Amino acid sequence: MKMVTKNEIATCFQELNIVTSDVVLEKCLEMCLKYNIEAEDFCDQWYAYTASHLNGAAPTVDYLEKLERKEFLKNKDQLFYKKSVTTPKFAPKIVGEDTEVSSMVSSYTATTPKSARKQDHQVTVQINKESNFVIENVTSNDSYSKSLSVSQSEKYTKRSDSRSVQCYYGAPSANYKRENNCLITIKNINEGQFLSTNFKYMYEIMGKKAKCLNNMTQSLGHAILNKHNLTLTEGTLKSYLGDMVTYGRIVSDSDGKINTQSILLEGSLETNMGNTINLNLNKVSKFSLFPGQVAVVQGNNPNSSTFITDNVFTDSLLLLPMEPPIVNDQLQIVVASGPYTLQNSLMFEPLKDLLKYVCEYKPHVLILIGPFLERNHESILNGGLTQTLDSFFEDLIKNIMNSLRDTNTQVIIVSSQKEAHYHPVYPTPPYNVRDKYNNLTFFPDPCMININGLVIGVTSTDILFHIGNFEIYQDKNPAAPSDRMGRLASHLLNQHSFYPLYPPHNGICIDHELFEQYGVMECKPHILIVPSNLRHFIKNIQDCVVINPERLTKAYVAGTFARIEVNPGTSQSICNRTVCEVLRV
Repeated sequence: MKMVTKNEIATCFQELNIVTSDVVLEKCLEMCLKYNIEAEDFCDQWYAYTASHLNGAAPTVDYLEKLERKEFLKNKDQLFYKKSVTTPKFAPKIVGEDTEVSSMVSSYTATTPKSARKQDHQVTVQINKESNFVIENVTSNDSYSKSLSVSQSEKYTKRSDSRSVQCYYGAPSANYKRENNCLITIKNINEGQFLSTNFKYMYEIMGKKAKCLNNMTQSLGHAILNKHNLTLTEGTLKSYLGDMVTYGRIVSDSDGKINTQSILLEGSLETNMGNTINLNLNKVSKFSLFPGQVAVVQGNNPNSSTFITDNVFTDSLLLLPMEPPIVNDQLQIVVASGPYTLQNSLMFEPLKDLLKYVCEYKPHVLILIGPFLERNHESILNGGLTQTLDSFFEDLIKNIMNSLRDTNTQVIIVSSQKEAHYHPVYPTPPYNVRDKYNNLTFFPDPCMININGLVIGVTSTDILFHIGNFEIYQDKNPAAPSDRMGRLASHLLNQHSFYPLYPPHNGICIDHELFEQYGVMECKPHILIVPSNLRHFIKNIQDCVVINPERLTKAYVAGTFARIEVNPGTSQSICNRTVCEVLRV
């Protein structure tokens, strides 16, 4: 392992939106050297720990010592990579996000006896007729929790950086105001294939699941071969010895983050009858691998148990739609991702501020990505809601649409498996409400949205953070510092998938039959939106504008959102005629 430096640790923390003092960096460096941990791995470990135990608090020396006692000292022997001799484990447990309620909570009703609720924190939800927003009245016998709620709300309202630009792409002089009233047409890119709410899920038979995984591996494997003009060697890894070219899916022979001693290649039925083989990557100078990734390998198979790898290929050709988008009129879009209220409040102040912005600038399209209310929100965990979650969501959507009734803005809402009242499955079907609105369209997660020919890919899962928990990256001859965010995002385009990680991150329940139909990219989107808790960015990746707007709220503090302006033109790619900004709410 190369020597870790304080600058390297500080850079990794910045990617996680964490600002650290020199004293803290000294402690981090001490721990990295003591436990033989890379800077990136250490920062990911801290992020997981603070999200699960400290509500996202910044690192201090005291907190780092607690992390050391809880995670490092008790697992000291496991921190040094050792080759495992066990069979691959397909359900690694990684702590990276807040603990979630695994069962659906939509059955919660107002008839729940008061005796079954916590009496020290009652939340009454009602509608504020003037502002059209959900507000809360908190009655609490616990003075600490009450003062905490008030102080956090005051902290939000007194922030001084509202609407400040955090990063931008393209010309910084755009005004982001609608200059025309062009007709907006919104549809699914494949109108004949649309995930509906009337479906069965998680009834998977192991044989069908294996077939789905094999189909996706085989299809992408051949696509990678075609891009790199390689010919698949006839015969399986178990029967053919010598120089060969083959493909398969990367798996790990250990729990947690993948390492060079634990990388296996699981062949398809075509290449190895589903069996695995160890990959020796000592001769490969640069690679970026994670479990579930489909890869083509070129090298030598001397004994059918270890493959000596010369080259690894993981990217395939993904083309933009043939027709140029946004030919005649400029298009204005605002994008935000939930949660939309602070972790200890139901006042939805961030959402209210976002809608004020929309009413002022009147974009053609507003894309709201769930969840609106996470199932791990304090009001739900404390049992304090006096409405059913379904009716609460209905009222929230009604208030959003009433607030925007004078804007002529088309609203797109993308579902999330984290939504308190909804299906905890991925892909997630679109939300459904009783009231109908002419300017509101619900989409599933993930989805490919066609807006006047502009194709926007969206997923609400934090796939960037999930891949980052498992990925191993190596570059023996670096010409420039690695762009980690761009690298993580490029995996989605290279793998033609909104969620290429397998097994999925702890808490993500994937229905693989549905995923094979609705989770892959059949073409390259012009814009790819991947909300994450990792640091916001806007990047041109393979002629696709990739945006991480982060979240509208992050626990108890204000988050960010994005605004996009696509100018008219006839080019297939919109990268040179698009401007975009990420702003603090």
